[in-house]
Amino acid sequence: MSKILSVILAVLLFFPSPAIAQVAFQTEQLPNGTAEIPDWQKTTFGDLPPLTTRGELQDLAKEQGGLKLKKKHAKKIEKLLGYNPARAWEEGSPVSKVIKLGDLQEFGIAEKSL
Repeated sequence: MSKILSVILAVLLFFPSPAIAQVAFQTEQLPNGTAEIPDWQKTTFGDLPPLTTRGELQDLAKEQGGLKLKKKHAKKIEKLLGYNPARAWEEGSPVSKVIKLGDLQEFGIAEKSL
């Protein structure tokens, strides 16, 4: 699940903004290396600048890059996640309107923030 959050944060962090300087970062070990991600103990979504590009995460059952999961497999993945990760956002969208609670569970943020 961290892949979804990582993709969203990569889009956010790839395009620097003066507001991003107010965000505290920490280094997170990922399967393919490391990444600087916001330190959620010191950062709120309100501290993050709006997204600079529009984007989407397509429904798992829709064709993506020439591949398409069978609907029953997509439903199994959604059941494992506990939600459908599909979403779309526009340029200027606040991070809090794009990230879902399920995206945060792997990092333990959901439990700490609720």
